[in-house]
Amino acid sequence: MSGAPSSAPKQALGLSRRETREGAQPPSTVGDNHQECYKHAVTDKEAALLTTSGNPSPLEEIQKKTGAQVQLDPDPSPVQGTKIVVIRGSRSQIEDTVRLINRTTGAQEMITAQAEAFWLEWVLEAFPDLDSSAYFLPPVYVNRVPMTREIVASMDVLVLQEAPTNATQDTRSSKRSPTSDQVPTPRPSPVQQSDVRDDGAMQRVFLCLREMANKNNETLVALTQLQFGDYLGEPCYSAAAAQMPLPKTLPADKPRQWKYGDFDIILIHREYGFVVCEVKAIGEKVSHMTEQELHESIGNKLKQAVSQLDKAETMLSHLVSDIDPHLRITKTMAFPNLTATQVQQAIASDPQLTQELCRCLGTVDPTALTRLCLCSDQLSNPDTPSDVNDDVLRELGEWWQHRVTSPGPDSHMTSEIYKKLVARFCGPATTVTVPCIYPTSLCQDPGSGRVPDRRVLRPDNPLPGAGPPAQHGASQSFSIRTAGHGQDRGTAADGHRMAATWPPRLRREYVGGEPCRVLHAAARSAADRKHSFERTG
Repeated sequence: MSGAPSSAPKQALGLSRRETREGAQPPSTVGDNHQECYKHAVTDKEAALLTTSGNPSPLEEIQKKTGAQVQLDPDPSPVQGTKIVVIRGSRSQIEDTVRLINRTTGAQEMITAQAEAFWLEWVLEAFPDLDSSAYFLPPVYVNRVPMTREIVASMDVLVLQEAPTNATQDTRSSKRSPTSDQVPTPRPSPVQQSDVRDDGAMQRVFLCLREMANKNNETLVALTQLQFGDYLGEPCYSAAAAQMPLPKTLPADKPRQWKYGDFDIILIHREYGFVVCEVKAIGEKVSHMTEQELHESIGNKLKQAVSQLDKAETMLSHLVSDIDPHLRITKTMAFPNLTATQVQQAIASDPQLTQELCRCLGTVDPTALTRLCLCSDQLSNPDTPSDVNDDVLRELGEWWQHRVTSPGPDSHMTSEIYKKLVARFCGPATTVTVPCIYPTSLCQDPGSGRVPDRRVLRPDNPLPGAGPPAQHGASQSFSIRTAGHGQDRGTAADGHRMAATWPPRLRREYVGGEPCRVLHAAARSAADRKHSFERTG
């Protein structure tokens, strides 16, 4: 399966609207002032509308409004019956120009309809059991903290780089110095303990929700750490997305900074609508705090969660307003490092915070607040996060009933709307950025249908060269998870699991200063290992 079904309309794919044939690609430099060249295909009839007699012509008016350089390409179009409009300017100028051209020619509605039809076709092929299964994207949790290349037990691995203490900094530096035949790898900035703690908290919530959804046969799609700006953010679909609600078009009466942010965890449920979860981790110095200090620390986290959930709800309501403005959005928060008792005591010590939490979570009973949140009582052990046993599932089930299912199904969530939401949030126009942690190989670019001159990951060959040699008889294997929850292939006797996702979800990243396109992919290690190791090819 490629990134796009072959039957998809070319115009919806955006292939005729970017310089793929000449080899031009979106520039790697991200920034609104960076100048780009974009070739926009129009029919002969549309070209005539843009150049009708007048002073100025419609095309000149568009150029004056947007500030971009706009002209018809003097060279003949390679496609009969079309002409090419050459647009030069910043990314925002190009998007504005394309939108005005489509509005002038009347093509916008057709482009948007074709794009949505293609997105729906794409997700139905990518997620064949969409009407009956749970999909998590990515299907494994991806640590966001940087990693560095090291040699461990004669194996080339990537290791999370925690911030070193003064006592160990010199020792680590000497151990990690490259040998004469090694190519030095740029070292990432040391990771603060808070970064590792946040990753651990997110991982536990992710693993527990995934296990619960699979055990209960829930029909949903879950995304983790989706940036607002990544929603319908792929440049080749900008023309199609221009008429849809986007983060940048959040109404002016909302705080400007609310245009920027992310969803920690967002569930799109076939029956219950949206569930948005904000995950908060608290420091390991809890045992050294006084009772008042602990309450203040927890209270600050609760206030942050309320503010971020309000922002997430506002943004989500805006993004789906053209589909159905009345879709249910259930808000919840998770505190994997705290017990329900600790959270309840902090709430009880602050009456104003209690009121804010009741408003945010939609309850009039302050004593019910912790039943609407996820705490360590309902999650797996932090030392064995993947061990989601029956006791944990029972606690999760009670939370799910209190927070999500008790109001009953959302009457606005139909099968058609569910598929349309998945097509927008999980289709080819929306891409979650994750770290590039796998070896790369040349493959066909699903977006343009040609072999690019950059290094990319491919889902059917995630480990070029089969990885490092096995040590002392340890078996080496990897698993490919299809569309979020497929079956593992092979064994993992040495505790390592390699996982890649399908369908391809490519995103431009930089590795060692070299641009590449990377997949939603991550690795898991044995629960008793101190660090997360990733093999490299």
